[in-house]
Amino acid sequence: MAGHAAYFCAELGRTLTLFIKGETQIYMPNSTALLVIDVQMGAFDGERCAVIPGADQLLENVARLVSAVRVSDVELIFIQHCAPTGEVYEEGSAQWLFHPDIAPADTESIVRKRHSSAFEETDLHEKLTSLHIDSLIVCGLQSEHCVSNTTFSARELDYKVTVVRDAHSTWPDAGLSAEQLVERQNGLLAEKGAVLRSTDQVIDAIRVL
Repeated sequence: MAGHAAYFCAELGRTLTLFIKGETQIYMPNSTALLVIDVQMGAFDGERCAVIPGADQLLENVARLVSAVRVSDVELIFIQHCAPTGEVYEEGSAQWLFHPDIAPADTESIVRKRHSSAFEETDLHEKLTSLHIDSLIVCGLQSEHCVSNTTFSARELDYKVTVVRDAHSTWPDAGLSAEQLVERQNGLLAEKGAVLRSTDQVIDAIRVL
């Protein structure tokens, strides 16, 4: 397996738990879903707002995660924000569309939302329950809004959550750079019980499922 970390895999009932030597366990049950949150053209085309910082690396990491999931038993669910007229992700606009580098295939699941949490007033929880999903991998936009609030909701609903620490981003705000906000949110998400792992680590975990 790639990387210098040593891995040990153990079957615990229906749950495959992946251990990374010297670190906290990363949860990778057989019933896992990747949530790709709000990776839509408005964040990348520069038409309605500045391009998201680190856009190329973000897209590369998210695309790698999506590609790994497509050849695994992990479920793939795309979250699409539907904003009112005039906002960046205005529903039905060119900016509302998924970025083509990660766009869902016709047969892949899309959950459309109108709030920061992908669980609020959507059927996401019902969909996950019907698929017997109890573990989530989270990536996308924005770090301190939809990524964090979706993770907080998931933890409240008792999902195990792995946040891909280098596959979410945001814009500078309140005197903080995008990088500072990402780092701050990673810390807050860990405090709420999320496991923080890199794109490479998560892809290695997906490959053993």
